[in-house]
Amino acid sequence: METERNLLERLDEDPESIETVIIGGGQAGLSTGYYLAEQGRSFVILDSHERVGDAWRKRWDSLLLFTPARFNGLPGMPFPAARDKFVNKDEMADYLEAYAQRMELPVRGGMTVDRLSQQGDRFLVSAGGWRLVADNVIVAMSNCQVPWVPPFATDLDPGIAQLHSKEYKSPSQLHGGPVLIVGAGNSGADIAIGGRQEPPDMDGRQGVRPHTVPDRAVVRAERPHQHRAFRGASRPER
Repeated sequence: METERNLLERLDEDPESIETVIIGGGQAGLSTGYYLAEQGRSFVILDSHERVGDAWRKRWDSLLLFTPARFNGLPGMPFPAARDKFVNKDEMADYLEAYAQRMELPVRGGMTVDRLSQQGDRFLVSAGGWRLVADNVIVAMSNCQVPWVPPFATDLDPGIAQLHSKEYKSPSQLHGGPVLIVGAGNSGADIAIGGRQEPPDMDGRQGVRPHTVPDRAVVRAERPHQHRAFRGASRPER
C-alpha cells in the first residue's frame, strides 16, 4: 500500500488527473459523492479533518441537531435512530463516517485545500505539497470555520471572558455571572439551552430562561463593558 508521504511526493512531481474534485467531506460533499458514484464517475472528496465527521465532533459538548433523525439521513442510508429523536453531534459524526465507509466513497482526510486555479479548461487544486488537476471542482463547504467577532469586542474590559462559538465547549469555560450571547441563530440558541441545562448554568442559577435583545440594540449599546460576560456566536444563518 502506498504511504501518504510517497503519495504526496509523487503527486507533487506529477499531479494526479481526475474528472471531479469535491472540496468538503460533510453532508453536502458525501451526498454529491454518492450520486457521482452511482453514475460511475471518477472523483475524490477532500476534507481538512483527519476523520469524516470531525467537523461535528469538535463543536461544543451539548450540541443537538435542530431536525429530528428522520430528516438527517443521506441518500441511500437512513439515520439509525428513532424518527423523532434529536441526535447529538457525536451521533451525527459517527453516522457520516459510517456512511462514507458503507458507500465506499473516496475521501482523503487531512487535506486542506489552500489554492484553486484555472489552467486552460481544467482546474488545479493545491493542498500543501499535493496537487491535482480536474475537469470539475465542486465546493461543498461553508464559511462557518472562519470566526467573526464584532469590532467592539476589543473595547471590552479585559476581565470579561470572551469566546467565539468555535472555541466554546462547555459552561466550565465561563466566569460566574450573567452571559451575553451575541447571535440568536442556531449556534447561539443551542449554546444558551445547553448551558442552561448543565449545572452550574451560565449565571449560576438553575432553570433560567434566556432573554434576547434585537441585533440593533447590541450594535448601538454605548457602554457594552457593563456586561459581565460576552460570547460571540457564529455569523447569523442565511
